[in-house]
Amino acid sequence: MNAWTTSSATAPDRAELACLTGLVGQIGDPAFAQRGLESLNQVLHAASWSVYQVWAERPPCLHLSASRGVADTTRDCFAAYHAGLYRRDRSFDMVRRSRRAGQATVLRMGADEAPNAEHRESIYRRHGVVERLSVAQLEDDGSLLAVNLYHHD
Repeated sequence: MNAWTTSSATAPDRAELACLTGLVGQIGDPAFAQRGLESLNQVLHAASWSVYQVWAERPPCLHLSASRGVADTTRDCFAAYHAGLYRRDRSFDMVRRSRRAGQATVLRMGADEAPNAEHRESIYRRHGVVERLSVAQLEDDGSLLAVNLYHHD
């Protein structure tokens, strides 16, 4: 797994700016999940995405998800995660160890690097997901917010 902390030291290029403008322009739209993914795909080519929040003391909450060009299995994947996989998910440990609320970290994980065999099988292999790119950060309430983009077979 690879991880980077974010920095605002550089301005976005034209394609990135168009992507962000498109994404922000979709906020509040009932089809935000789908249209937001389409906007992101101007720069980052992902077949699906999900935005969820995880707490230590309660089950996670899926805020949104969508797919593009593949069958939408994001809700099935989250159902497996919600059913208990989140308790054993070590893929965000680096973010949790930082203990710095509000600092985003970018993480890239291949399917074979998923934290345990059950996670690899129930989510990645079963649904043809080969890679996840995440932007994750701790929130003030101790939860972890993750925006995940997925590359499929």
